[in-house]
Amino acid sequence: MATLLAFDPAAETHVSDTGWAVVQYESNSPPVLVESGVISGGFQGFLEWSRSQTPELLDAGCCWLGGEMVFFDQVICEQWVDYGGYVDTSPRLIEGVIRYLWQDVVLQPSKALQMVTANDLKALGWYTTEGHHRDAMSSIRHILYYLRSIRHKPTLRLLSE
Repeated sequence: MATLLAFDPAAETHVSDTGWAVVQYESNSPPVLVESGVISGGFQGFLEWSRSQTPELLDAGCCWLGGEMVFFDQVICEQWVDYGGYVDTSPRLIEGVIRYLWQDVVLQPSKALQMVTANDLKALGWYTTEGHHRDAMSSIRHILYYLRSIRHKPTLRLLSE
């Protein structure tokens, strides 16, 4: 069984949340949402969370989330992309911390979120409004997009129903 950990980075402001989700899957079984949540406090909150993790934990493929030890095989993170116009670039700060902590992180543009809808999550029973901008849901959507992009057949079937 493989475990995926995904992050949706917050903006720098303290009212912004970083969404996270943990999903497990096997090659011939539908994915299972283990847990999701947010790290509050914007960039400073994420920095404090990252400082609470030890290098030994991170190197062993685990970290503390939601008050529990989470083991994972792959980290996925939304990558900030400049689509033009004025936008807040501060999520790049958290993206940088994540890229520092996990050099083999899979980066995905925010446009990936358009490929997995809120209705898809409602059908799976995975819909959540947790976070300033439903950030926990965004991290779940990134995991499903990742599974879709690696052509995980049970996920493809789930998303086509």
